[in-house]
Formats: sequence, structure tokens, C-alpha cells
Amino acid sequence: MAELAAGAEDDYAKINFRSNELEKKSLVEKYNKVVAFLQENAVNLDETYPNKNVVEENIDIINERIHIIENVHTLDYLETTNIDNFNDYHKEFSIRDKYMAERLDFLVNEKFKDKKIILWFANMHLMKNTNNLVMIDEGLKDMFEPMPLTMGSIMSESIKKETYTIGLYMGEGETGLSTSLETIQLPVKDKEDDLEWILKQNSSDYVFLDLKEWNHDEKLYTAYYWGIYPYQLMPKEQYDGLMFIKNVSPRTLK
Repeated sequence: MAELAAGAEDDYAKINFRSNELEKKSLVEKYNKVVAFLQENAVNLDETYPNKNVVEENIDIINERIHIIENVHTLDYLETTNIDNFNDYHKEFSIRDKYMAERLDFLVNEKFKDKKIILWFANMHLMKNTNNLVMIDEGLKDMFEPMPLTMGSIMSESIKKETYTIGLYMGEGETGLSTSLETIQLPVKDKEDDLEWILKQNSSDYVFLDLKEWNHDEKLYTAYYWGIYPYQLMPKEQYDGLMFIKNVSPRTLK
């Protein structure tokens, strides 16, 4: 069953709005088998992992996966993004972030209504005004010009007002990639207009800055996507605060 579940997750990562119905049906069937296993072995699993709600939470996650396969990765849902003349990368990015914004609304206003919650997203998904970014790296231009829909820019105004958004940046060291086990040495950020250079002037290895305390000129600064690829932003236009890790290394899997 572990192999089936892992295979389903691998397949899920490949699903998009152009996937055919047979692929989607096959994946849903795999997930339904995992759900059946969880239900049949609920007692043993709950005894093995007490106080963790393993069965309930995993079934909720799988049902959400199935909903996305059947209702979000579709041409009908793509039409609701109202984007034209975009390439497939922009379309898929927009589909994902539109649904993320809808899911955020559900979490804030229904599931965790009147509670404080912490949500973790990559910077490009949570920035508030991504249309004002300026891409320098040619690869980023291909990815984000024109800018697809991003969750932070399309979330409701009421949630924006209630949200404290923190951007996370890194200085030196190595970073891993999401698509392989390869590691990349981070480029040196040594210009006075580099956001990471400004943050690393603090003597601490770990920095938090409330942007109410930002005492630099209100202009574009160069920052680095994934710590590598340059783009420009006005920090206070995108975030409420910043976190900075001076030296990073890839995770190690055990």
C-alpha cells in the first residue's frame, strides 16, 4: 500500500489541465484504494499513531486531491481564470494560485474562522502586488512575463487586511532544487541595492525585520528568486515583514 500511495503522489504531481480523462480516472482509483485501506485499518493506525488523527487527516488530504483532479485541473476551471494568450506554464500557475486563493478563503472564513493561523507559501505565491515586479533573469521573464495570477495578488481585500505577510530570503551557501537532488551554490549578493546584502548587514545569522522599521529609500531593490535568479521589487509593496537566513544548506534525507 505504501508503494501504491507513493506512486499516486508521483502521478498527482504530473496532472494538469491537459491531462486526459483516463489518466485522471486511473489516479482517482489509486487514491480510493488508499482511502479504503485507511478506513479498513483505522483502529490499528490510530493505536500506532495516537493523538495524531492520521486516518482522518489523510483521508481529508486525499479527498482534496481527488477534488482538484476532477474539478480544478480542467479546461472549465481554466476559463474561470479569465486569462488569454498565456502559455501553458502561465495557465497552470494561474489555475493553481486561483484555487489556492479560494482555499485560503475557506480556511480563514470557515474551517478556522476567528482563529489565528499560519500558512507557508513560496514568496511568489504570497506577494501582494506581483504585477509590479520587474524580472531581470531571462528565465524569470519566460515564467512571469506576463505575470500569471498569484494567490497574494488576488486574495480578498478582507483577508489582505487581516494578513501579516512575511517574505523569506537567504544569503550564502547552497540550495537544493525541487525537481532533482542537485545542489546549486548561491551567487554572491554584494551590491548595496541587493535586498539580501542589506539584510546580511545585521550581525545575526537569522534576521526578522518588520517593514514598518524599513528605513531605506522607497525604490526598487534586487532580490533573488530561489536565492539565485534576480528580479526587482519594492519590499513594502509586497510584504509586511522579512525573514533572512544568512547561510543555508540543502536538507538531508534520512
